Amino acid sequence: MLSKKAFLVCLVIFVVPFSARASSLTSSNVASEINRIRNEQHLHVFIPRQSLNRAAKAKADEIAVRGFLSHTEVIKNKPWGWLSSQDYQYSKAGEILAVNINSAEALVEAWMSSPSHRATLLSAEFTEVGIGISAGFYEGKESNFAAGFVTLPKSEVEQENHDVNEILKLIDLLKNLLANYQKLLSQINANR
Repeated sequence: MLSKKAFLVCLVIFVVPFSARASSLTSSNVASEINRIRNEQHLHVFIPRQSLNRAAKAKADEIAVRGFLSHTEVIKNKPWGWLSSQDYQYSKAGEILAVNINSAEALVEAWMSSPSHRATLLSAEFTEVGIGISAGFYEGKESNFAAGFVTLPKSEVEQENHDVNEILKLIDLLKNLLANYQKLLSQINANR
């Protein structure tokens, strides 16, 4: 059982030239392009997850509204809040961001040109992926914003251990409440 969640954050943010939006810039096309490269590197392919796509889309929407890239936000405080908002349980997670992209191929190429993004995308530790794309304005120009999460989900055993620990905490709370209730009853009976 992991006592602390392990995180990998790519702090390098890419800005690539923007041209007219290409229809190939979709979550599934980006995930497919990432998996094509992972396959070429003889790595297992990522499993795309809708819950991760929703988390990444929410993140992409947020950075598009703000018009700048950031791994921390006022609302969620850190990237992992987006995963929690989807009730997604994970052991490890990485986040990748980009702006001014026009195709899945250009986006993944930009990420692969960054050592930290490349390390994240080619990590054997992660097994699942989610990508979100949103339109907005960057430096006064219409732009596409991309956010991606790669994760290692909690195993069933880890989740069961977490659930058992939560149940044990509730039992302790109930014991304390019962003990306090018994003390209160004793005091009431003593004052009669």
